[in-house]
Amino acid sequence: RHKALAYEKARAVQDITVGAGLQHFEEGDDNTVMFGLSIPIGVSDRNQGGRKAAAHNLAKAGRLGRAAYIRVRQRLAMAYQSLANAHVEATALKQEMLPSAQAVFEASQQGYRQGKLDYLDLLDGQRTLFEIRSQYIKALVEFQNAKVEVERLIGQELESIEKQNRN
Repeated sequence: RHKALAYEKARAVQDITVGAGLQHFEEGDDNTVMFGLSIPIGVSDRNQGGRKAAAHNLAKAGRLGRAAYIRVRQRLAMAYQSLANAHVEATALKQEMLPSAQAVFEASQQGYRQGKLDYLDLLDGQRTLFEIRSQYIKALVEFQNAKVEVERLIGQELESIEKQNRN
């Protein structure tokens, strides 16, 4: 758009024409050199319409670029928030809930073997463990999807940024 504006400004200035030539007169068998100079008076067409249109298009491109920048920043903020939420959820499931569910299931197995619990209690403990594992896997999938979205928006891998920050 900058180039288009510069072009329209250049079209507003009319060109000066310089010419030279050789003329032969047959009557006296004379040769003369002729020079010509044409300087247009820029009264009628100074390309005001073209310049205004190019300036408008340049301003419009700037506004569209700014709007695109804002949209990408918003998407990045949302993707980063999703990444942080998924990380917190996956970490909580892995460090707190999975070990507890595993301990409950193992206790249920032990109680069932000793005859203290019935089979439904054992199945309930197993179902709880499987549900928490499923939630953990879903949280990991959400984390990876959010990570890919953040990396797509910033144009590089998060690990490369961490390496740069360490150095």
